[in-house]
Parts: sequence; structure tokens; C-alpha cells
Amino acid sequence: MNSNELNDYEDHLVERMVEFCVDHHASSVSAYVMEGRPMGGFLTALFENDLMKAMGKADDLNKVKLGAWCKFIYNACPSGTWGSKQAVAEWQDRGGLKGSIARQVEEAMS
Repeated sequence: MNSNELNDYEDHLVERMVEFCVDHHASSVSAYVMEGRPMGGFLTALFENDLMKAMGKADDLNKVKLGAWCKFIYNACPSGTWGSKQAVAEWQDRGGLKGSIARQVEEAMS
């Protein structure tokens, strides 16, 4: 995946999020998926698949959109980004999608 393809994917990710969820989280989710940056409590709980905690941390708009968030994460985000605390921690340790790709390139060249 080259840098243009990464940028296209990031644009697609943000478009899907804004379409189905709420746009004020777009930069946090994009930074997490692409670079493994930490997110706030609501988003972290969602990606960790802790829906009870996510509901407790959600604002009124995100409570209504919880189902849309689940569909977005399942359908638009790489499978390694979500599912458990361990999955989120590992994604962050890898440096997100960009870090994962960089590691694959390094391994292929060694």
C-alpha cells in the first residue's frame, strides 16, 4: 500500500464515519486507525468492545448513534483495531496502519 492509497483509505474512513456516526470524532478515530494514537474514553470503550462502558461515557448524540458506531467499526475499520483491550493496545503499539505497513516492509527487506 503506497502513500496515495493510505491517504485514500483515510479519506474513505472519515467519510464513512461522518455519514453514519458523528463528525466531531473523525480526527481522533482517523489518528487511532492510521497511527495508533490514543483516543478518549468513549471511543476507547467502543473499540475495546466494552459497550456498557461506552454507553456510560457517551454524550446524548453518541448514545443515539451507538448502533451506527458499531456498524462503522465493524465494516470500515481494520479488524486489528477493535475487539478487546488487548487488540487496542496492540494496535497502538504497532503504530496503527502506517506502523503495521512499515513493519511489513522492513521484514520483507531483511
